[in-house]
Amino acid sequence: MATLHDDRSIAMLGAMATRDPTIRFFKGPTGHRVAYAEHGTGPALVCSAWWVSHLEEDWKQEGFRKFFEGLGEHFTVYRYDRAGSGLSDRERERVEPADEVATLAALIDHLALERLSLFGLTCACPPALDFAARQPERVDKLILFGSYLRGPEVAPPNVQEALSQIVRVHWGMGAKLLTDLLDPDVDGSERKEMCRVQRMSASSEMAALLLKLTFESDVSELAPSVRTPALVLHRKGDRTIPFAAGREMAATLPNATFQPLEGSAHVPWAGDVDAALEAMLRFFDHTSSSPPPTPTEQTASGCALHRTGDVWMLTFDGVSVHLKHARGLSDLATLLTNPSQDIPADSLWTGDDTAGPLAQTDDPILDHTALQTYRERLRALEDELASTDGPRADALLDEREALSRELRAALGLGGRRRELDSSSERARKAVTARLRASIEKISQALPAAGAHLTTTITTGTFCSYRPPEGMHWDVR
Repeated sequence: MATLHDDRSIAMLGAMATRDPTIRFFKGPTGHRVAYAEHGTGPALVCSAWWVSHLEEDWKQEGFRKFFEGLGEHFTVYRYDRAGSGLSDRERERVEPADEVATLAALIDHLALERLSLFGLTCACPPALDFAARQPERVDKLILFGSYLRGPEVAPPNVQEALSQIVRVHWGMGAKLLTDLLDPDVDGSERKEMCRVQRMSASSEMAALLLKLTFESDVSELAPSVRTPALVLHRKGDRTIPFAAGREMAATLPNATFQPLEGSAHVPWAGDVDAALEAMLRFFDHTSSSPPPTPTEQTASGCALHRTGDVWMLTFDGVSVHLKHARGLSDLATLLTNPSQDIPADSLWTGDDTAGPLAQTDDPILDHTALQTYRERLRALEDELASTDGPRADALLDEREALSRELRAALGLGGRRRELDSSSERARKAVTARLRASIEKISQALPAAGAHLTTTITTGTFCSYRPPEGMHWDVR
């Protein structure tokens, strides 16, 4: 066994982690022989196949090799060429989204992986999302780079058709055009190499068919049901998939962290490769090459809470996540804007920062009309649940439980309507519950931010945010 002082053994282990990949084959669900590569050591990280690839030729590109060697220092990395490209069987009669999902699942089963993480790039994201939705118990984490929800909205229909036709009719020109989209800043020699590898990876006809598949993929209905912890990475200047598409993906996935990156390269192994690797490894809780930030550094890098419509973007320690609007996030924004001040729960409850304690009342919590409306809605929910399954059924169950709680709170013994307690007490309970629920959602999406807020937010009749000295939030 190697010791910390056994330099030779350590060097050998390092070489094993980054050695050239081993290439093997398995029989895919459509009968094709599918080539896959394995390298590195550690937990399994399976890369869903992107547009066109070539296991051998891709590895020869400097940026590509640097990126995946970096991952191989922490993971056992698996990549594969989808049927129709690379070292896999080239003859393929049909190109359908379901086959891509089936191929990914077949590889994972072939490798006998009980637990794994998934990495998807652009058109590789839909199969990865689909697998995570169908077999969530097997997927630890999900990383999506340059992703989108709706392929038909990636580009106007005439642009989609023009790209496919150029690739089909003149593959050399098509490869140059796509290289300019994938990495507009690439220099002459690298640009030439990227074009060569694309042309070697697939025939012009197959490349056009697989490109068309990119535009046909749509996971907008599937994404809300994927609760696997996810990291959504997107470069701000991406010309292939708009930055807004990545933001929408992060806002739709229930447990996603959004990490914007500088630059315009679409693929992670182009442009600032180190920044892409650093973001991924931090998500997996591997040790960063830089020391943990101090509170002053956190302030410099920005702590922010911004609302746009029904979506909040929370930034902490240089990482951003998107959260759907909730009253608790509005309460949190008020507290962050007024650090070290005691804010009455009554004020947060009403949304009026000038309001004093609310007057007490003897009115019933729900009047007769409201009670009747609640009961009718519950009956309608029961009828719909009888013929519904999947994500829609989950939403109906959540609504039914929420209505049931309201009715239980409003009705006393024998179905008598309860009278309102002290309004101040109700405000205290409501605001406390809202804040705790929002902080819990933040903790799931961005643990560091959740831990900070848990220790600095106090609730009760008066609520407050008491940060470390020098820490400031940009709230708007």
